[in-house]
Amino acid sequence: MNINFSWYGLVYALGFVLFLIKQNPKNDDNSFYYRLYISIYAAIGAIVGGRLFYIFCYEPDYYIHHLLECFQIYKGGMSFHGGLIGLSAAVFLADKKNFWNNLDKAALIAIVVLPIGRIVNFINGELWGTPTTLPWGVVFLGADFQPRHPVQIYEAVFEGPFAALVIYALKNKLSKSGDIACAYSIFYALARFITEFFREPDIPVGYILTFFSLGQILCLIQLIVISIIFKYKNTKQKAICRKSD
Repeated sequence: MNINFSWYGLVYALGFVLFLIKQNPKNDDNSFYYRLYISIYAAIGAIVGGRLFYIFCYEPDYYIHHLLECFQIYKGGMSFHGGLIGLSAAVFLADKKNFWNNLDKAALIAIVVLPIGRIVNFINGELWGTPTTLPWGVVFLGADFQPRHPVQIYEAVFEGPFAALVIYALKNKLSKSGDIACAYSIFYALARFITEFFREPDIPVGYILTFFSLGQILCLIQLIVISIIFKYKNTKQKAICRKSD
């Protein structure tokens, strides 16, 4: 029984609903229509960005010969990094003034939604780990009959509960708009870079530079870019505060 469509549909719907109902007291407008407006932009940006990024970065040769399948999202093929770029761009276009506040809200929602997506990967028997002799190894029939790391569960734990603990521990230092979004993006990049050592690389791409998956390379880029943005953002916000004083 193929459950990809129903499960992924529920995950995306959950993210949309949480974005819709999540209140943020820093926003000038917390009306239902404002939240609906931002939620629609965020959902479209995440889906379009995630799909296009996957097509161009992971399987361009396949999709150039199967153009109609570009629209068949229910068959899988989404990129987190593309979704992050698409969502950020859409939220910026929707409301530049409250851009960072809305990204903070999106980050808190991601802590809930992304782990559910990883559990869906585990249930569907996809994105499996490398072979292991450890007692908790799992046989994924889509791969072979070797016990493998349940790397989807590793990722779910780090991207959800563990990330929440880190954000909570740093809450007093994450006081400016956008701090939570940047902190989570940095932590996600680090966590995924580590866990992907236990994950089979994507078949169309394989390993890069012998050891690294494309996901790890993208996480390194994400780590560098977000760290620069984080530093620039806080420097700019401090300068604004000094002028206002």
